[in-house]
Amino acid sequence: MKEQRRPYIFLILLLVCSCCLQAQTIRVKASIDRNKILIGEPINLQLEAAVEGGAPFQWFAADSIPHFEFIDKGNIDTTTSGATTVYKQQLTITSFDSGRWAIPALAITSGNKNYITDSLPVSVAFTNFDATKDYHDIKDIIEGEAPSLQYINWILGAALLIALIIFVYLLRRKRKQAAPVAVPKHSNLSPLQEALQLLQQLSPVTEAKPFHVQLNNILRNYVYRKTTKATAEKTSSELLMQLQAYPIPQDDFIALVQTLRLNDAVKFARFVPDAAENEKALQQITHTIQQLDKLIQ
Repeated sequence: MKEQRRPYIFLILLLVCSCCLQAQTIRVKASIDRNKILIGEPINLQLEAAVEGGAPFQWFAADSIPHFEFIDKGNIDTTTSGATTVYKQQLTITSFDSGRWAIPALAITSGNKNYITDSLPVSVAFTNFDATKDYHDIKDIIEGEAPSLQYINWILGAALLIALIIFVYLLRRKRKQAAPVAVPKHSNLSPLQEALQLLQQLSPVTEAKPFHVQLNNILRNYVYRKTTKATAEKTSSELLMQLQAYPIPQDDFIALVQTLRLNDAVKFARFVPDAAENEKALQQITHTIQQLDKLIQ
């Protein structure tokens, strides 16, 4: 009689184990507090996992996210209700790359199974968004109609003549232009005194590229003299990450980010700002240097 009961007992145990395994489920979620930011503004990214049945798992591997930088990583908090344990972690991230990006899907691993969150789109821009207007993405190049071949020689000749006139004009203008302010490698002045003296010599009405190159160099030279940390070979993003170590107020840091991006646009994209924008950039670099001199010990 006992031998006849053994198969039934085995089946019952198998069903109980199966139910226990099925009860071990995981639900994951990722959320952000905003999906449109200015360059350098923080985003709060919250990762959450609800685990039932005490299933073992590996937490999200969020070591790096393309186009985003980590500002802070909070601890993992847990709350338990019955058989369910909820794990939460808040990460603070930002981006210094303008454009439309996405925080990719992140996964928790339990055994040989992955539980994946949704990806989260984020738009990063230089200026405030107008929520009443549609976003205009970059359009593909539209091919134009080719001009008649009989006018090609005339068009090429005219273009060559115009280019020659512009070249001669720029050559003469360059000769007349005063030499840009040089940043000395060694000075008897303090880093702050030297930087302010050089900034006073800059004029926002001069040619845009030399002005912004010198403005950027003065900031880098000041940071190097004040901290002895190399700045000359760093990109603007790397320099900003270095300056994040100091408690610069958020609004001032965002304004600095936009100023350095303007520097890059003038140097590398041939953007030509007006005199008012140049004056604003000069005032911002001056303000930043004065702030840093109080913060850097």
